[in-house]
Amino acid sequence: MAAYRVTLARIVDFSGGFSPAWDALWREWDCAWKDLWFRQRIEPPTWEMADRVLASRAASLAFPSTRQPGGVNLVLYPDQLTADDLFDVHDPDRLSPRDRTSWRSPL
Repeated sequence: MAAYRVTLARIVDFSGGFSPAWDALWREWDCAWKDLWFRQRIEPPTWEMADRVLASRAASLAFPSTRQPGGVNLVLYPDQLTADDLFDVHDPDRLSPRDRTSWRSPL
């Protein structure tokens, strides 16, 4: 596992959750999508939300975590990334291996 510093030119920031400023569809952002799709055979509204994000040409979507109060999840759409989008491994203590030779032997 690694931590990254990410700079994105185009992001849909829904990290604050639903408010009247958003289309009503976004009210369902935390729907039980697995139940809707696998049991009820209904396309979840989150799929339409993702389609809208892609149509806006954004490279990512930030939204509230349902597991970690105050946390934010970030979905990346790799096909939407441009040269303006940057990813750097965040390793201030330089503990991560730099190449194959820098892995420590367990023996």
